[in-house]
Amino acid sequence: MIKLLSGETEVVVEDLRKKMREAAQAFQYEWAAQLRDAITAIGELSVSNAVVDFDADARDYIAWASEGVLTTFTILSMRGGKMTGRELYRTRSAATEGESVELFLTTYYNGGRLPPPRVYLSVENLDVDPIHRWFSETLGQNATLLGADEKRHQAVLAMALQNAQEDLAKRVKERGAGPALDELARLLGLRRRPERIEGFDIAQLDGAHPVASLVSFKGGIPDKKNYRYFKLRTVEGRVDDFDAMREAVSRRYSRLLADDAELPDLVLIDGGIGQVNAAKGVLDVLGLDCDVVGLAKRDEELWLPGARDPIRLDKRSEALKILQFLRDETHRFATTLNQKLRSKDLKFPALQSVEGVGPQRAAAVMRAYQSLEAIASADPVELAARCRLGESIAQAIVSTAKITLADRAADAQRLASGRRRGSPQPTAYPYASSSELGASLAAEAAEPASSAADSKK
Repeated sequence: MIKLLSGETEVVVEDLRKKMREAAQAFQYEWAAQLRDAITAIGELSVSNAVVDFDADARDYIAWASEGVLTTFTILSMRGGKMTGRELYRTRSAATEGESVELFLTTYYNGGRLPPPRVYLSVENLDVDPIHRWFSETLGQNATLLGADEKRHQAVLAMALQNAQEDLAKRVKERGAGPALDELARLLGLRRRPERIEGFDIAQLDGAHPVASLVSFKGGIPDKKNYRYFKLRTVEGRVDDFDAMREAVSRRYSRLLADDAELPDLVLIDGGIGQVNAAKGVLDVLGLDCDVVGLAKRDEELWLPGARDPIRLDKRSEALKILQFLRDETHRFATTLNQKLRSKDLKFPALQSVEGVGPQRAAAVMRAYQSLEAIASADPVELAARCRLGESIAQAIVSTAKITLADRAADAQRLASGRRRGSPQPTAYPYASSSELGASLAAEAAEPASSAADSKK
């Protein structure tokens, strides 16, 4: 931002373009679009190496980013048609977003710094009436708080937001996750700070390709070399989240026990009391003294083994945010693998269902178009020429691809609906008898270490 104010717009634009590409590659399309608009705004505001706006009215742009109790505010000031300043303010408060913004604005603007006629805010759905009254009654100013109503204002706010987010990320990194982990231990009554947390999630669709993901966090940070996934064996062809969770937990910790490897301080289960009790039953049989907690997505409730009621944390709680981050990562990891396995099932059999298309022709079409989505949107005449097929066969291939994708979308909708409804409570929690688990442990010890290679079993 200093470079922008000093006129070094080319450097700033190149940096924004790099961030936009990274956001697009990470599928963060909304953020990529904001960066694109910021690049456009810089081009429109840059005149003779100075940041200039064609509207000479004085105004401020204020954006903020929060993580737990930490918030960073960025203020960009436009005076006399030029962007004249940037300020960063760091605050620490457990207040709500609206309360934090109100406190900041009524402190930032005072007798020594009066508000300009217009102040643009990065969030539009805030109650700004108390702040307007402060401006009018205390400062004698008729300033207006606005959301971004034009692209140029949206772009400047996007730049301010980027500044706030970068500073907040720096603050979070400098502070580390220690306070959040201490809060987690206190709120859940854990025996020690959970330095290593491992989380499980199950992904399956009507019993097809059931997989479990395991992600590991060390000191509140993803430890990706210890991510694992399991192609589940005991629930193939049927939907049973409880048995699936038992198998995943048993395989993971049988392996760690056999290898005398580091055990987690806390095990996080994506689910409610049923899944938590299922996992706890396995750990008890294995003789592991690990704390367990479940995070139920519907109301972000925390469940401890055997609990009658959940624990509900404040939505701004840093402890809750760590668990949400870990839970979301396990879900992403499991769902990605499940979709890859289903995609392999759907592609070639779907094409080979067309009369006159065998394995070789199906493979040739896939090599040419790479995905069913591309085939479904292809022009049949062009596909026929490209793959040396008759036009009637090409038309049938395109139609089949569309039908297959529609079926896949319907399956995904059923999966989402099933997750929202939840699963029935299990009738029994123990995974297996001690002798059965002992045999399982011995079998696991004879296998290669559970890792990315486990997906091939």
